[in-house]
Amino acid sequence: MEARLAEAEDTLRAIRNGEVDALMVARPEGDQVYTLQGAETTYRLLVEEMNEGALLLSPEGTVLYSNARFAALANVALERVTGSRWERFFVPADHGRLQGLLAAAGAGDAREELDLDGQGGPPRPVAVSLRAMRGDRPQGFSVVVADLTGQKAAEAALREANEALELRVAERTAQLTRTNELLLAEMAERERTDEELRRQRASLRQSEARYRDLAESVPAMVWAADARGVTVNHTSRWYEYTGQTAEQACGEGWREVVHPDDAQRVGDRWGQSLRTGEDYAIEYRIRRAIDGAYRWHSVRATLRKDEGGAPQGWFGICIDIEERRQTEERFQVSLREKEVLLKEVHHRVKNNLQVIASLVDLQADALQEPALRGVFAEMRDRVRSMALVHEKLYQSENLARVEFADYTRSLLTYLARAHRSAETRVRLELKLEPVSLAVGAAVPCGLLLSELVTNAFKHGFRGRSEGKLAAGLRQDADGRVRLRVSDDGVGLPADVDWRQSRSLGLRLVHLLSRQLDAAVEVRQGGGTDFLITFKPPPLGDSGETQHG
Repeated sequence: MEARLAEAEDTLRAIRNGEVDALMVARPEGDQVYTLQGAETTYRLLVEEMNEGALLLSPEGTVLYSNARFAALANVALERVTGSRWERFFVPADHGRLQGLLAAAGAGDAREELDLDGQGGPPRPVAVSLRAMRGDRPQGFSVVVADLTGQKAAEAALREANEALELRVAERTAQLTRTNELLLAEMAERERTDEELRRQRASLRQSEARYRDLAESVPAMVWAADARGVTVNHTSRWYEYTGQTAEQACGEGWREVVHPDDAQRVGDRWGQSLRTGEDYAIEYRIRRAIDGAYRWHSVRATLRKDEGGAPQGWFGICIDIEERRQTEERFQVSLREKEVLLKEVHHRVKNNLQVIASLVDLQADALQEPALRGVFAEMRDRVRSMALVHEKLYQSENLARVEFADYTRSLLTYLARAHRSAETRVRLELKLEPVSLAVGAAVPCGLLLSELVTNAFKHGFRGRSEGKLAAGLRQDADGRVRLRVSDDGVGLPADVDWRQSRSLGLRLVHLLSRQLDAAVEVRQGGGTDFLITFKPPPLGDSGETQHG
């Protein structure tokens, strides 16, 4: 009990630098504010969780602070303690002794055994210890109140036991010989028990030695820390690698070899694991003693708990991953170089296709026959639809896919300008949802879209002053893409089977839909409606499509 009181007093004394609520107390010279701000959170937590009651008193005996344990001992609500005179919680017979305690504490530590009033319950015996808090002027008193109920009960039980023992000794005097025999037998049993304990300790030392040998054989730096996160041990590899001694590395000394740029991140992550108990996992640089180089390490640690789940300590390992990091960096550099190269390839393919389209356009301008000029114009549009795919690719952050909604919008805008007519005003209506296609699917799908839209512009609105051309794009939950092109024009002739048509445009639609393995639905009546449904290959694949 003396040791517990001393420990509680030391803890409470630390509160003087703590961060606690402020109180205003009436004094003869006027109201005065007492504060306990500035304490470390750890000390306050210790006071709140200690088994003894803790008080801070003004010089006159007014309670400035109380922990929950004192309120429980006094059998009152915690909020009723602060601001009250401390003698109100003790039996009236002890009030004079309380004043004496205050006077004695002014000259040094003072202790007394008193009784708490119990507030309607039975009085509770307690040990009260006071210590004056000194500064430029009297600051008040720190008080530790320890419950003596158990001790008093034990003393009473001890007295009863002593009385019973004396009676029993008297009764058993005649049986002394037998008692001696039993004692000798007990001593022999204890000797056997001690021998078993020595054997178990030796076995434990052997197990510890085997564990250390195992840890030393691991090609990495193994370490251990206590439940608070204070490092207590390293294997020899740590000392060889860092050049630290055991004294330098233990505690917080290991932080000295962490790269300065990583120190804050390492500290934050370690603190998080200490607070939550979750595994510690991080990568950071550790200085190598032989050349002063900082090398990357993967650091992992796990919290060890006892059978009841209470933290016992941490076991961790540091694995050198410098070569892996360098390989990853070289891979990233190579990947960026390949992305730049691939963008350049798409750019050049687009430029070459644009040159071809321009040459076709120039050749068409040299022709006199309108039919041939129309054929060359269709060829130009097909080339430009392919060039647009490569243009979208080199402009995209992702070189493996084409955002087909954006492509569709750009292609239809171009085709509308190319087929603009003074006789017919065609209005575009676009309902496009985001859909990503691999290159192998985007090119045939773009050509198919170009053929359908071009066919609508050329044939769908003959003899009409205006019309509407609509395009829709969406992807179902099962991954199937639905591309719709419709118009409100004259429609296909009733006797024409588009699959058997001799028109190059419709033949291309048929071939391209087979390449995409797509289903084509055509509805007529009030215009023409093409619905193309297909399931594109996953974006992670090469993007190549199969011919049907």
